[in-house]
Amino acid sequence: MSRLKTFVTVLFVACLLSPSLHAAAKKPVSPIKKTMDGRCLTKTHSDYWKTKIYVAKPTVAACLASGGRKV
Repeated sequence: MSRLKTFVTVLFVACLLSPSLHAAAKKPVSPIKKTMDGRCLTKTHSDYWKTKIYVAKPTVAACLASGGRKV
């Protein structure tokens, strides 16, 4: 019983320290998403979280300068 408890503890700690699990849990979110049709979406826009294909932009100004349009 003692070996099983030690194995489970080691396995649990290994899972907690695994960098790949933490990377999957925390995906960075772009401040501005430029959609394929050129819309510049901020986090407050209703389509922001639905949009999966986009070009990440740091600011609205950068998105507009790259040919995007404000919605």
